[in-house]
Amino acid sequence: MQHITIDAASQHLHELIAAAINGEEIIITKDEQPVVKLTPVIPEKNALLYLVALKI
Repeated sequence: MQHITIDAASQHLHELIAAAINGEEIIITKDEQPVVKLTPVIPEKNALLYLVALKI
């Protein structure tokens, strides 16, 4: 599980999306408190196509 601040998340959104699609749990924090959990909503079989579209 990865914790990241809102500021850092905004700078690395593409990488965080890729990590979430690959199964990593991403928790975004504000003032050291968890506020958002980033998880994929697309089926795993389509995840690779999404990553290719993002060119990650």
